[in-house]
Amino acid sequence: TNEQDAAKTDNEFTAEALTLTPNPANNLVTINYYTDTENPITIRLFDALGKTVLQQQANATLGENQLNIDLTALPQGYYLVELKVISMVKSK
Repeated sequence: TNEQDAAKTDNEFTAEALTLTPNPANNLVTINYYTDTENPITIRLFDALGKTVLQQQANATLGENQLNIDLTALPQGYYLVELKVISMVKSK
């Protein structure tokens, strides 16, 4: 898609083409992302007030990556997902 192509040409971020499925989610959300590096990542979820409600670390591999996040401990609501690779951040 044009949105993904635009993300892949944006050199400001290492982690690109970030998508969440399903959205909205109930008990589990899958984060799909593309990265051109093999570095540890941090995923953080923020509530509507900006408070970190979940933080998880994983190792990214070159290319397409997928990470499942368990949401069962979180109340229903709106959340911001942040994926951080080294010092570069991509939010959606």
